[in-house]
Amino acid sequence: MEQKQMIKERKYFEIFGDSVNQVMFLRSLVIILAIIIVFLITMLSRSVNKLPLVVKVDKMGHAEAIENWESSAAVSVPEIANFMQTFTSLWLGWDYYTYLEDFTKAASMMTEAQQKNAQEYLNANKVDEQIKAVQSRSKVYITQIEVKKDSKESVLAAVRGYREVYSYINPGFKKESVFEIEIVAKKVKRTNKTPWGLLVDYYKEDVFKEK
Repeated sequence: MEQKQMIKERKYFEIFGDSVNQVMFLRSLVIILAIIIVFLITMLSRSVNKLPLVVKVDKMGHAEAIENWESSAAVSVPEIANFMQTFTSLWLGWDYYTYLEDFTKAASMMTEAQQKNAQEYLNANKVDEQIKAVQSRSKVYITQIEVKKDSKESVLAAVRGYREVYSYINPGFKKESVFEIEIVAKKVKRTNKTPWGLLVDYYKEDVFKEK
């Protein structure tokens, strides 16, 4: 009688013990996987904001990584000119098929305060309606970019040029304007979103001749 009772207890214990072992194993596995996922997410978030590796190449083609990148990341004059030209072309390039994308790209090159000012300008001047009315396409010609002031915090530049506006639906439509733009660009940390290390913080456009 006692032997039969021990056998029954052993069978019950063995089945219950296997289930407990499986539960404990699965719980440990889930905990380990959760730790790995948290670790990977942390590393991924850090890598996104990590500064890019800059490699300097000499005339002989030998590459050497630049140390202390953040301290040597001064914005050069050609970079400033390229930033101003790219931004101006996006902001003034009123093309019926790409203007929404162009405005979005231009906004990504602005500070939050300037983004609000730019949106107010677009709304007040009904730019969207103007572009749709004639299905415009524009050509922006930049004749001069003058860096008036370059400090540790910002850059003041004047962009001069002219713009020609045509229509996709009206071959005879044409507008021309001569402009001078004053731009203050704030210097920021270089990231994947701000590769130039600049963001437009002030924008003023003067049109001298329009026909």
